[in-house]
Amino acid sequence: ITDEFRQGMLSARQLSDGIRQLIVEAPLPHEIVYWVNEAYQRVAGTGTISVRSSATDEDSGAHSFAGQLSSFLYVRNATDAAHYLKLCWASAYSERSIGYRLQNKLSLQDISVAVIFQKMVDPTVSGVMFTCDPADANSDHYVISSVYGVGEGLVSGLLACDTFWVDAGSGKQLRSDIAEKQFMLRQGASGECEQRPVAAQQ
Repeated sequence: ITDEFRQGMLSARQLSDGIRQLIVEAPLPHEIVYWVNEAYQRVAGTGTISVRSSATDEDSGAHSFAGQLSSFLYVRNATDAAHYLKLCWASAYSERSIGYRLQNKLSLQDISVAVIFQKMVDPTVSGVMFTCDPADANSDHYVISSVYGVGEGLVSGLLACDTFWVDAGSGKQLRSDIAEKQFMLRQGASGECEQRPVAAQQ
């Protein structure tokens, strides 16, 4: 497939779709099925998990793949976890990820994706903290961004977020930028994330 792409016979979308189909339709080796079941039981307990992915070359000094790979929330059983594991692997070959690699002259051959299972919580508020300000590479203060509900609304860029700048030494808030947060993501009746309105008082 990659050879046909290099020769201009396939678009990035066709390349992505072809690789995704190969990954999703391939049977998992018995050893991986065993470890998926084992990991799910250890992590989930009586609850649900998230299946999260990260490129092994993500967030290097030169490149960031943040938000390009898939994650799946509120996964209820090991069978679904195994399916989402393959979708996480396939997301490394999304049209967007392929475009990013081509733009930055990164290999399309040596791609690997780490996938982890995490116990899922149903948060009231979620956030991300940078211990070095990504805008000016200043480590004298931290930058915290937050939204109501599940953090997927923040990291995907779907929702407006509040931002706080905090002194690294004292923890004192230096300034803030409070957004009008009209929506949040929460777990729906089906178990998947759904968009809900934020209460007026919030």
